[in-house]
This record gives sequence, structure tokens and C-alpha cells, in this order.
Amino acid sequence: MQNRFKFLMIFLSAILCLTFVTLNNKSKLIASHKQFLENSYERSFYETVNYLHDVENLLSKVQLTQLPNQNINVFAQIWRSASAAHDNLSTLPYNYQLISKVLKYLSQTSDFSYAMMNKSIDNKELTQEEWKTLNDLQKYAKDLSQEMEDILTSSNVYEKIDWDKLMDENLSGSAYVLSGSMQNVSKQFQDYGELIYDGPFSDHIQNIAPKMLEGKTEITKSEGLEIAKKILSDLDIKNIEYSGETTTKKSMVTYSYLAKNNDDGQIYLEVTKKGGYPLLMISEPPKNISDNKISNYEAIKIAKNFLNENNFTDMKESYYEQFENFLTINFAPFIENVIMYPDLIKVKINLATGKIAGFETLGYLTMHCEREAEIPSLSQAAALELIPPDFEIKSIKQCIIPLDSKKEVSCYEINGMFHANEFMIYVNTNSGKFEKIYRLVVNERGTLSE
Repeated sequence: MQNRFKFLMIFLSAILCLTFVTLNNKSKLIASHKQFLENSYERSFYETVNYLHDVENLLSKVQLTQLPNQNINVFAQIWRSASAAHDNLSTLPYNYQLISKVLKYLSQTSDFSYAMMNKSIDNKELTQEEWKTLNDLQKYAKDLSQEMEDILTSSNVYEKIDWDKLMDENLSGSAYVLSGSMQNVSKQFQDYGELIYDGPFSDHIQNIAPKMLEGKTEITKSEGLEIAKKILSDLDIKNIEYSGETTTKKSMVTYSYLAKNNDDGQIYLEVTKKGGYPLLMISEPPKNISDNKISNYEAIKIAKNFLNENNFTDMKESYYEQFENFLTINFAPFIENVIMYPDLIKVKINLATGKIAGFETLGYLTMHCEREAEIPSLSQAAALELIPPDFEIKSIKQCIIPLDSKKEVSCYEINGMFHANEFMIYVNTNSGKFEKIYRLVVNERGTLSE
């Protein structure tokens, strides 16, 4: 009996030790993952500050270079630095509304510099209005750079930042200071005006009146709530409520809704006041990353079914990108064998759950309309003769593409291999001009263009 008791005690001790080791290893794994994220946030924050300093410095320098051949290199550096500052800032766990104005400024600064670089390459001098725009951008960059430098050197924030708490409602410590300081940064951009130039982030382009909303009747916020509930019906929502009215662009007013699922994750949704179209959905990433349960092929089917259920029909998938558990797919209408690329819709699928994680229909609502069928004056055979002979052609399709100015042109999309790289060449179906050339990068994350 005594031996049996000793054996039982040894057995239980072994079980307890094994449990302790397992929990300890799991705890170390979680701590290691948290440390990795915190280090990534720290690096992105410091990179943001450094790139903002570069932007301000370069914007002051470029105003001394009055000749086109002198400022090409400086504009190229501003373009890259502003884009890098945007990318790093957007990875930090801030509330999006808090930094949206700053992100817009950085996007426009980057793209304006790119447009001015191309103008300088063509040996064209900048106008007085364009020099004034550069001066205004430099003033904002100076204020922004100084504010971020102050955050960096603040004695209250110099300690390790608790990034986990940055989006909590009840902030404390370094997270409270960091969030408050960013609110001060955002206030600097309350009066940030419109930036007009020939580029994809230009305000005069962003403010194109959405064609899909023309003549549509307005819905009430209660009707919008019902539309939101329908869209989220498959997502285990435990509550959803109206959060306000937002003007996202000219003639586009939306109702905003906030929902929580059973995991207490937050979902943000916008429905247009005119017509009641779903415009935007952003969901909070899950706290725990689990294994993928569906394939990319299944995710594309789910996304296409979602679009059909919400009256976005005849959509064809083009390129996609996978990041961790999420697949983001670009869709465009495929009408009479012509792909309508201006009318893009993006849909994000959670591969671990097979559920919709987000979407954006701005391109479709802005540009979609009845288009007259255009008969190409250049045949497919003639277009292919313009391609280098050692370009291995995989496919050719007719499509409509938007230029940077949002002007639409009819093109042949010619896909093929050239020196072990895959390319998409867009040849104007009338003039034979190469309107766009993209190199495709195909990897485990998806198909990306550059």
C-alpha cells in the first residue's frame, strides 16, 4: 500500500513538472512574440522620425535648385523618404482617425514630389504655384518633424513604450503621453488644405463626384444600420451601433457604424448616404493568430460570393496579396470580355476563419458607369509586333485602365516572361503607346506589381 502511495506521488509530481514546463514554454513563446512586436513598433517609430527629418531637410534644399536638371535627384529623395515615413507611421498601433491627416499629407508629399521629378526629367520648369506648394509642404514638414522629435526626446516617453496600451480607452504612462502628443501633431494638420497636381493622390482627383451615386436617393441612418447588419450577418456580431456621419470626399457622405464580435474585436463600417452602398469595412486583427483553414482559391470564391450578394456582379479577380492569415484580392468588372480596371474593389478574407475581414469599394463607386464599347484601331496581332521578339507571351486581353490623372484609355494587357521575369505591358489599342509596364513578383504571399 505504501509503495502504491509513493508511486502515485511520484506520478503526480511528474505530471505537475510536465505541466509547469509546458506552461513555462508557452509563456516564453508569448513573451517572445510580444517582444518581437514591441521591437518592430520601436523600430518603425524611430524610422518615422528619421524619415520626417529627411523630408523637411530636402524640401528646404529643393527650393534652392531652380533648374530642372538640379532638382531631379532631390525630388526623388523626397518621394522615397515621404513614402517611407508614411509606411512606418501606418504600421504603428494608433487609432487611424488620429493619424489620418498626417498619412494623407505624407502620401501627397510623396506623390507631388514624384510628379515634379517627372516634370524635371522632361526639362520643364516648375510654375510659381508649384514652388508655393513646395514652400507650404516644407512648413508642415517642419512642424511635424519638430513635434515627433519632441515626442522622441520627451522624458516621459523616453522609457520603454507600452505599445499594447496605445489603443486602450484608459491610457496610462508612456502610452498616454504618446497618444496625447500625436493628438497635438494631428492638430497641426487641421487646416491642411487641398493639394492640386497631376498625380494619383491629388485632391482634385480624389474629389471626383462618384458616378455610382448620381441621382440616387438618400437613405436614413436606420436604413444604413440594417444594411450594415446584413453585411456583418455572418461574423458573429454581438452588438452594432451608429457612430456618426462622415464626409469622405466630394458628394460622398457616409454613415459610420461600430460593431463588436464575440471575441470583443471591433469592426468599423461605412455605408453611403446616397444609394446605401457599402463603402468600407475595417476589422481589428485577432489577438491570437491561428492556422489557415481555407486555401487562397476558396478565399477568392468567398469574396466573389460576397460581392454578388451585395450587387457587385460580373467581377473578376486579378491580383492578390497574402499577409499572415489574410488574403487581399483585387476585383474588377469583366464586361463583354473587357476588364474595367478603374472600377477596382478590394476584399480581405481571413484564411483562418473563412470570413470577410474587410473591403473597400471606393474605386467602383467613383468610376463605374456605362461605357461605350470601343473598337480598337490596332489589332492584337499589330500590338504583339510591338513587343520585343524575346518576350515570351502568355496571354493578351483587352482592358480599360486609368492613367494617373484618372483619364481612361483602352489597352491590350500583354502578359509574359522576359529574362526570367514576368511582366504586364499595357499597349494603347489605338496609338500603340506603352501606357504602363509592371513587373510581377510572384511568391508565397501572392502576385504583386512594381
